[in-house]
Amino acid sequence: MVDWIRHYANITEVPLFQMVHWVGVGRDKFYNWQRRHGIQSKHNGLTPRHFWLQEWEKQAIISVHLEHQEAGC
Repeated sequence: MVDWIRHYANITEVPLFQMVHWVGVGRDKFYNWQRRHGIQSKHNGLTPRHFWLQEWEKQAIISVHLEHQEAGC
């Protein structure tokens, strides 16, 4: 969204704050997005951990990988 608003504000020469207003996004929200643009979002949930898998699940994953490797995939 940040890139889109910046792009169209640029090519139309409409001031950025006006474009943000027309899109219907609050100015604070837009500048918050812009500040965080390109940074990984870390607030949407837990990061998977290797210890969440049970031993049989790990072995199944390894088996599938080895089968694909042998098949040349």
